[in-house]
Amino acid sequence: MQDFLEAVETVFQSRSCLNGSFLQEATEPTHRPCTSKNCGVDFAAWSDAFAAISSCQNDTLRDAVHSSITSFIVPGLSSQPPDVETLRNFLVLPLYHRYCHLSRH
Repeated sequence: MQDFLEAVETVFQSRSCLNGSFLQEATEPTHRPCTSKNCGVDFAAWSDAFAAISSCQNDTLRDAVHSSITSFIVPGLSSQPPDVETLRNFLVLPLYHRYCHLSRH
């Protein structure tokens, strides 16, 4: 279980890992659907992943995800000028169940 938690922390502490986790499927093997008009994010996959985390019975796992996002991802978000990875984070983080209730933060 410890190895699994370390892997979860590694992924959820890295903007690159998060951004690459749920991109839309490419229609051609050499082309990703990321353009200036399409962020390429698979929102349904993100919603499903965050729902699974939200309903997880393991408090340690839920806490590891939350701690990783709040300690590493959010503080690293830059608004001037935001890069592509930051923009994708701004799009998917509102789907995270802990950010649905702003009065808690």
